[in-house]
Amino acid sequence: MTKSFLTSFLQLFARLILRKYRPTIVGITGSVGKTSTKEAIQAVLSSKFSTWASPKNYNNELGVPLSIIGAKAPGKSLVHWFTVFLRAIWLLIMPARYPAILILEMAADRPRDIQKLVRLAPPRVGVITAVSPVHTEFFGSIKRVAVEKRRLAEAIPKEGTLILNTDDEIVQTFAEYTDGTVVGYGIVSGANLKAIEIQEHLEIQLSGELGGIHFKTVQDGAAVPVHIRNALGFQHVYAALAAAAVGRAFEMNLVEISNALLNYNAPPGRMRIIAGVKGARIIDDSYNASPKATKAALETLGRLSLREGATRYAILADMLELGNLTEAEHREMGRIAAKQADVLLAVGPSAAWIFEEAVKSGLSNDRVFHFHTLEDGVEHFLQERIKPGDLLLIKGSQSMRMEQLVGGLMAEPLKAKELLCRQSQEWLS
Repeated sequence: MTKSFLTSFLQLFARLILRKYRPTIVGITGSVGKTSTKEAIQAVLSSKFSTWASPKNYNNELGVPLSIIGAKAPGKSLVHWFTVFLRAIWLLIMPARYPAILILEMAADRPRDIQKLVRLAPPRVGVITAVSPVHTEFFGSIKRVAVEKRRLAEAIPKEGTLILNTDDEIVQTFAEYTDGTVVGYGIVSGANLKAIEIQEHLEIQLSGELGGIHFKTVQDGAAVPVHIRNALGFQHVYAALAAAAVGRAFEMNLVEISNALLNYNAPPGRMRIIAGVKGARIIDDSYNASPKATKAALETLGRLSLREGATRYAILADMLELGNLTEAEHREMGRIAAKQADVLLAVGPSAAWIFEEAVKSGLSNDRVFHFHTLEDGVEHFLQERIKPGDLLLIKGSQSMRMEQLVGGLMAEPLKAKELLCRQSQEWLS
C-alpha cells in the first residue's frame, strides 16, 4: 500500500471521528512559532478543559489525522498501521472519552496545504503567528506563502475567533478575510492583548532554573505578571500572548492564564537554556532555522547581560528551503551576527555567505570561522575555547542536525533524551 493510499484512509477516519465527537478545534499556523504557541495554548487550556494537542511536528496531511486519532506515526511498519486503524475504529464504535478541545498545528510546505487541513479539521479558533521566507522554494515568493497562511483566517466561522500577531505586518492584513471576531496580540503594536516590561535573565534565583522571561500581559487596562522558565527570546512572549488570547476566547481570566503559563515548557530546540560544559550556557535553538527566527535569536543573544569577560558565541548553520532567497538571507544573517556576537561559527555550504558578510561587516578574522560540516571539528573547536560564563547560541535547519552539537557540549549528557529536539528521524513527511 502506498503512503498516499494510507493517508487517505487516515483522513477518512479522522473526519468520521470529528463528526462523532464534535470537539472545538483550535488551529495554529505561521511560518515560525507554531509549536511553541501550541504548547503554550495547551498549558493554558488544559488547566481548565479536557484538551488534546498534536504532538511534536504532527502538522501535515499525515500528522493532523494522526493527532485527531491520537496515534503515533506508524512509519513503514504494517503492524503499526494496523494498530492505528484499530484505534480509529475503536473510537468510532465505542462510547470513548474524547477531548472537548483539539489543538492542532497546521503547516504549509506547498500551496493548498492549509486549505486541505482546514477542510479536514475546521477550526473555531484560529491563531496565525507570522509570515516569513520559509519553504519559499515551493511557493516562489512571500506573497504566495501569505495567501496560503490566510486560508486559516478564511476558515474561521462567524461565531469563531481569529487571533493574529499584529506585530507582523502581513498577518495584520488577515483581519479582513474572516467573518469571526478578531483579536490581536503583540509587543510593539496597538494590540488588544499586549506584553509590557519584558525582562530576560540568564540566571534567576529560583530552584532548578537557568534563566527565563518576566513580563506583564495587558488587556482592557488590567495588567497581570507572567513568568516563563528556562527559555529566552521574544518568541516565547508571543507564544504566551497567543495562548492568553485563546484562553480569553474560552472565557478564562488573565490570572488563571498567568498561573497556567507557569506549566509552559518551551519545546526542545526552541531557545531553551541548557547548562553547558565548563560552566558555559547554551541557548539551544537547534530545531530549525528561518531568517526571521535566526534574526530574533541573534538579537536575544546580543541583548543579554553576561559576566565581565564572558563571550557571546553564535554557531549558525545553513537555513534551507529558501529557494532564490538563499544567498541574500544568509548574507543578511552575517551582517546581523557581526553586531550581536563576539565570535561567529558558520556551518554548512550556504553559511559561507554568513561568514563572508560577517567579515565585511567588521567581525575580525580571528573571531569568525567557517566549517563545511559539523564533522569538521566544530565541537572540538568550542571545547578548546569556551570558559565559565560564556553563552553559545546554536541554530540551524533541521537537516543540519545542530542538536548533535548541543548534545556534545551539554554539561549533563544523560539528559539528552529529555532536552534535545531530535533523537531519531520519524516518517512524517
